[in-house]
Amino acid sequence: MIDLICGVDPGGTTGLILCSPRGEILDSSEASRIPEVAGQIREWSPDVLVVENFIPNRKVDNTALKVIGAVELLSEDMDIPMHLQSPSVLARFKTKDAGGSPHINSALSHVRHWIFREVNRGNIRPTIGGRESKTQ
Repeated sequence: MIDLICGVDPGGTTGLILCSPRGEILDSSEASRIPEVAGQIREWSPDVLVVENFIPNRKVDNTALKVIGAVELLSEDMDIPMHLQSPSVLARFKTKDAGGSPHINSALSHVRHWIFREVNRGNIRPTIGGRESKTQ
């Protein structure tokens, strides 16, 4: 059963968000160093990691790649499934529900997209008041 979903928007400032399977925000933070990202994920101990993927090019700093690699290593170490998602999902699920930080809002958008996709695939069921809903 999935109770905690962690969204990660990797980069020089990494946005992290912890959500319920209904997409409710439980906690959020930003980190500028990989050990801070890892420490937050360890503290939250989520059931799933949803991470924005990054396509490298010559013009962009590759910090996001380093963060993604560190999160992938952590997911293996903690036995937490990790799902990479294209940055393009942000257009469909863009939100400012997490407050002023664009990095945390991006992480939230990825979590909500992942929840939407998994519910539609029948892999998770929406919950109401901590119990699975009888309707989908």
